[in-house]
Amino acid sequence: MAPKRIAYLHPLRFAVFGLLWLGLCLPFSASANITLQPLLGFGSFAGGIAYFRPHSWNPLAVHMVGTAPNGATELQVIVRRGDHQDTYIRKLLFAGGPLDQTQTFSVDLSPLKLDTSFVPSPEKQEITVQLVQDRHVVAGPTSVPFSVPLRNLSYNLLVLDSHPAALHFLANHLFDIIHHGQDESGLGNILLGSGNANAMINPITLLTAPPALLPTSPQAYTPVDAVALGDLDLENSASQAQVDALRGFVSSGGTLIVSGGPDINRLKSCPLHDLFPLIPNGIRTLKQLPTLALRYQTSLPLQHPIALTTGKLQQNAKVLLTDQQGAPLVLERPYGNGLVLFTTFDYMDPAFTTWPAATSFWRDLLLCGNCEVSPVKILANDGMWTGSTNLMDQLLDALANPRITQLPSLNLIALFTLGYVLLLVPINYLVLKRLDRKELAWLTTPAIIVLFSVGSYAIGASTRAHIVSFNRVAVLETQAGSDRAYGLAQMALYLPSAHNVSLSLSAANSDANDRLYYPHLMAISDPSLIPNSATFVVDDAGVQLKDVHVPFWSTCNFEAPFELPLGGSIVATARWYASNKIELSVHNGTRFALKNAEVSLLRQSYPIGDVAPHSTAHVTLNSPPMVVSSNWWTNAIYVSTPSLTNADPQKRLLIQALSNLLAGTGTSNPFTAPFSFGAVSNMLSDDGFGRASLLLTAWLDEPVVPAQIDGKNVGGDEASLLCVHLPPPPNVPANFPGTSPFSEQPVSDIPSSRQVTPSTMPFGGGP
Repeated sequence: MAPKRIAYLHPLRFAVFGLLWLGLCLPFSASANITLQPLLGFGSFAGGIAYFRPHSWNPLAVHMVGTAPNGATELQVIVRRGDHQDTYIRKLLFAGGPLDQTQTFSVDLSPLKLDTSFVPSPEKQEITVQLVQDRHVVAGPTSVPFSVPLRNLSYNLLVLDSHPAALHFLANHLFDIIHHGQDESGLGNILLGSGNANAMINPITLLTAPPALLPTSPQAYTPVDAVALGDLDLENSASQAQVDALRGFVSSGGTLIVSGGPDINRLKSCPLHDLFPLIPNGIRTLKQLPTLALRYQTSLPLQHPIALTTGKLQQNAKVLLTDQQGAPLVLERPYGNGLVLFTTFDYMDPAFTTWPAATSFWRDLLLCGNCEVSPVKILANDGMWTGSTNLMDQLLDALANPRITQLPSLNLIALFTLGYVLLLVPINYLVLKRLDRKELAWLTTPAIIVLFSVGSYAIGASTRAHIVSFNRVAVLETQAGSDRAYGLAQMALYLPSAHNVSLSLSAANSDANDRLYYPHLMAISDPSLIPNSATFVVDDAGVQLKDVHVPFWSTCNFEAPFELPLGGSIVATARWYASNKIELSVHNGTRFALKNAEVSLLRQSYPIGDVAPHSTAHVTLNSPPMVVSSNWWTNAIYVSTPSLTNADPQKRLLIQALSNLLAGTGTSNPFTAPFSFGAVSNMLSDDGFGRASLLLTAWLDEPVVPAQIDGKNVGGDEASLLCVHLPPPPNVPANFPGTSPFSEQPVSDIPSSRQVTPSTMPFGGGP
């Protein structure tokens, strides 16, 4: 009878029922045709090999093909690391119809638990993607395959050019250069940039990416050491977010190698042209380049005239190599903590890619990058710490502020309890008995209870356990001559009650490069203290870490990289004297007052004192003789703590813990005291390893971390340290640490090796 009843329904009602059915079901049926094609890492999108870096941040591209639903949707990337789940959300608005687009993410694959043994136990990791509308999954979930893992030491070069295969000859040779921040002491003290052909055992891994798959966050470039920007037209093929991500990559310590040549319009219109060492304004041609042939002792036959880019040098630009007429061939310029290299010729021209000395030339180019020891890498908590030094635990304890939850002393508790019992019973009784007013016990007893209740609350309040706190430590790293700094902040939020919180950038910062990158939960020794899940909402305003559950009377740890405009740059001038003495002048052109500034070189530290904005300080460095013969030694970053007589005790605790962490002091490990990078020790973190440099360190007396909790500023203490890599004196010996490879004799006998897939190479690792 039911079909018969439906047939007799009023036609208007039947039409309304049909429209409602179509309105509810059509969006889901239409979106059922969407296919999600995810790719983890860099590489060819269509059937080629893709590479990712285990235990790090990686790019993830999701290609969506099919028929789009109508309305608001969420593209979700779900990353499971052991028992923890991260959900990355990008909100999308579709109008229906054909769909063919790509969305990119940065995903964190680093362990959440600090290693406490010599044999790490990697957590099981899974990645899935899905498209959700109105809480209904309309596409997916689709599992993301883990691509080929990059080796731990592999130096990775991303080539952005229409013919990336032209540089494949680099993958067939061995080099003495490794991934930024990795310790090579396990290779038998092979020297970084030693020039010893017998020490070259590391092939370069070449990566590619179509323009649509370029990351939109600087953290996705973590696997990459250098980007070779060839003829890719960034103006027309890359979005503003992708351009900003490339800027952030350079600012965070990466190397950008720009190819000049005849295409002057591409260079002028490049959205990164303000980073270039020179402002392109024309070209000139040469029939020969005897400078290159003479330097590398290899003939460079040119079948046609070579076009060279001309232009005006930017401020802080440096010419590394000139042609026979004294015009620049190779230039460099610092940007943030990284470097921009520029060749006035087109290095992708077949005349150079087929040149027998091209490998030696590229070794010089790549070694120009910032390979110095990195304080940010030391602070970075990437799960590589063994925990044997307890330095990271000291920093975590200082961030958590144990004084907040410190219980009163046992003597105070015992005295308080004894006084309460004595006053409530015997004293109360004896006094009332003496007054012969025992009936007043109905009043005195509640009064005593109320009095001691208020007292107990006052004692509890004195521990400040009821106050929300947001403590932070930050290390800013940059190079002299740059007005931007790359920072890394580690933060701890304490809440006296259970609550869900969100971490976001400061509302005062609107510049895309003045924001937090992806903030994320920081690895700690006890994984039970880490929330089970975190949600990242990605939009044009940045990235927000939302709905993180902080348990009752507990602390949640966060880590976030960020960029900061300095309002000017640190300018250093130095002169080397044959007696191993360096006269150094440091001009503070930033908006910050530098507290307890000092310069570190090798195993010594030279104090400068406080340097006010727009003032200059001078210092003499008496370097040991080993400085000219042992350029492989790296810096020990000894940072003095300022005299903070009026500072909060919590801030002094943060400063001391950060100072200990950077210098490796205060350790109970007898094998590492005093600690310095470059020393043989497999019991310490390999973060921060690099060659020696002149390093300026100074404490900042104002907050710099652009973070808010639930959109509000939360009280707490912050310790911020600025670290600036200074250039060596121009007249130092060629083997002085930190000098340009182009000032040294080139290495011509770089050994060849057969191409080996990363999964079969040593030092590799999977997810």
